[in-house]
Order: sequence, then C-alpha cells, then structure tokens
Amino acid sequence: MDDKAMIRTYGNTNLPEETPESPLVTFALLAYNQEKYIREAVEGAFCQTYSPLEIILSDDCSSDRTFEIMEVMAAAYTGPHIIRLRQNTENIGIARHLNAITKEFSGRYLILAAGDDISVAERTAACVAAMEDLGMPLVHSMVTYIDEKSKDTAYQRTHAPLLWAPIDASSAATSTSLYIGATGAISRDLHAKFGQILFPQAYEDLVFGFRSVIGGGSHFIEQRLVRYRIGVGVSHIQPNLSNKEKKEKDKRGLKAHADVYRQRLLDLDAVGGDYEKVRALLSERLHESELRIARRDGVSALFFACIRRPSLSLKIIVKKIRLSRTPNNS
Repeated sequence: MDDKAMIRTYGNTNLPEETPESPLVTFALLAYNQEKYIREAVEGAFCQTYSPLEIILSDDCSSDRTFEIMEVMAAAYTGPHIIRLRQNTENIGIARHLNAITKEFSGRYLILAAGDDISVAERTAACVAAMEDLGMPLVHSMVTYIDEKSKDTAYQRTHAPLLWAPIDASSAATSTSLYIGATGAISRDLHAKFGQILFPQAYEDLVFGFRSVIGGGSHFIEQRLVRYRIGVGVSHIQPNLSNKEKKEKDKRGLKAHADVYRQRLLDLDAVGGDYEKVRALLSERLHESELRIARRDGVSALFFACIRRPSLSLKIIVKKIRLSRTPNNS
C-alpha cells in the first residue's frame, strides 16, 4: 500500500558536498499528537552539529496542533541543514509511518527520533562516528530520563535492554526489550537487506533490533544522547484506565508482539543460515500470542486457535501449567 503525504522543503538546499568521511545523513523526527512536546523535539533536531544533514519532520496526521507547530518552525528555520516537512494524509501508525520515511530518506544513515523526546546537539555526530568506525548497521545510546516538564528525573530502569550487551539470535528472537527505540540509528544497508516492515502493528525497535543481531551487529553508545520523556507515549503505564480499556490495551500489546514475531520469522529468510532453533522459538511465541488474543475473544475463538496447531497448542498449555505450579509463579 502506498501511503500519501504532503511534502515541502525548507532550509539550506545547498548542502555541503558529502565526502567518504562525512556522508549525507538523515535525521527523521516522527510525531503524532504531541503538541505539548514537539517544539523542544524540533529544536533538538535543528541544533544537530553534524553536516551534511537532511532533517525530515514527519507528522502522522495529528488531530492537535503538532503539525502546525512543525510547519511554523520549518518555515522560520535559517540554519545549515535541509528541512523536509511532511504530513501523512491519514493516520497510518508507526510501522507504516516508518516505511514511508525509509522510502524517502537520502542519507547513508537514518537517525530516528520521537516527537516527545529531545535529541542533544551531538547525537547525529556520535551515531555516525560509531557506525563509520565500527561498521555496525545499528547503534543506540544511553538516555537522560525527563518528566512531562522536561526536568531530569531520578528514574532508572530495573532491567537493561538486551542490546546493551552482545546477545545471540535465540535470546533476541524472544525478547520484547532490545533497545530504547528513540535512541536508534540504522544504516541504509540494513534497510536494503530486510526491506519494509510488513506487519503494521509491530514495534519498530523490536524489528530493527532483531535485524541487527542477524544482519551485522549493533553498538551501544555510552553517552546520553537523548533526553527521554517518561510518563507519556503509547507504552507508559496509565493507572486510571477502566477494566475495558485495560483489556483493550493488553490486547493491542499482544497483537503488536504477534506482528513482531511474524516479522522476525520473515526476516530470517533474508539472511539464510541455520536458524531452525530460532524459528521454532519464534513460532512458539507467535502461537502463544495468538492463543492469548483468542482467549480474550471468547471460548470459541480459543478453540479454533488451538485446533489450527494442535501439537504446538498442547505444548504451550502444558508448559503454562507446569510454570503455574512452580514456586514464586502465579
């Protein structure tokens, strides 16, 4: 499906010539209904020290003033970078939004940013240096956690994402926490190897992270290159939801993880090699997600989901029963 967008160009259309040491890079800021935070996010993009730089400000058909603010800031920009302002003609979601960007970007590397976070000025330069020096197709970094008012917080993760250290393909295949997506940058070569994200509810960081493990590796930059906002966004905890809303959010999460597993299975085809164990793990996780989704749709849906793959369904159910009987598991 071709997603349509309005696109305009601002800023410096005469960028410095790229060289082998300083390739053209694209910084893509993706936004949706983030009018409270988008100004700081755009300022972070504009202040990037790296050159030559193409900045794509892309809005997913917001219903608030997000795009209006981006438009005013782009029109007023007088800095060294070229600015491409785009807006999808309909809301298409994160995976399709990213697919649209990967069809359009011009750089050797694609720096990805979110509309509610703030990139520090050196972010692009640090990412490019790491990718050029190490030849890695994906890099990501530490963050400074900030609150809704952009103030530093004392928050620390209790569990580090897996890609903060080297991991194997089996561990990556079943993980739902590989790296902080808003800190990521990928190479054009990584995208060319695997192509578009074909399952629209998949989380992009879980797709790109797995691709890096089977497609060339990744590097964790131990610098705080993003001021990462907590307490907002699609993944944050919402304590005041009704039971119905909680169930719907839980179901959306299950569907997203199911699409991640489907995409990971497909991506294995792009690299070949002996990944039978990884395929088996992914198939089991995918079917487990399908059973959990079906259970929320009722007994009949669960029954038909089970009989589609009876042996695997039985294996998953037996494993769950055994786990429930293990001490310290509910």
